Amino acid sequence: MRNETQRIDWAAVKQQLLSAEAALGKALFADTCRIEEAYRNRATQMARRRTERAADARTITVLVFSLGTETYGISITDLAEVLPTATCTPVPRAAAEIEGVINLRGELRSVIDLRRILSLPPAADASGSCILMLRNEGNEIGLRVGRVEKVQILRLDELVFPEAGGVDGSSRYFKGLSPERIIVLDATTLLSHPVIKHKSG
Repeated sequence: MRNETQRIDWAAVKQQLLSAEAALGKALFADTCRIEEAYRNRATQMARRRTERAADARTITVLVFSLGTETYGISITDLAEVLPTATCTPVPRAAAEIEGVINLRGELRSVIDLRRILSLPPAADASGSCILMLRNEGNEIGLRVGRVEKVQILRLDELVFPEAGGVDGSSRYFKGLSPERIIVLDATTLLSHPVIKHKSG
């Protein structure tokens, strides 16, 4: 038998190679695009989280309440709980700022009259008032305030800080005044008041 030499169609081979290279390039391009898109999405998520954390750091959530003719706020992170109107038992020979004590789940807690701390006139009508229990290293202490109104988020950069001192020195207990005329109280400074500090000690 006569051996016949098989002819190779080099044009077809070349076309197949070109097709394979094109397919490989397309696949690599798609993978690169997907990787880049994943990185962009990840970067966007991280930027959003940083922005949210920064926004949280520039705001304060306060419980807003009335006291006399003014509106006050105190950070909810400083509060253990809010009690409705409760009658206090007077403490003989106690300081004028101490309204009395209450029985809170079997434990006696002192209640301080915030009006006296801030040098405000006594309330004409105590109905509707509340007691704010401040966190104080495990030894909660109550603040008698007026009517609780709402919870509100305030921007720290919008607070106007009062001048140190003031006529009666009560401004040292303020963090600032919001555009809505909410006086934000500084719980740490309040707890450093001699009467409160003595009761906590």
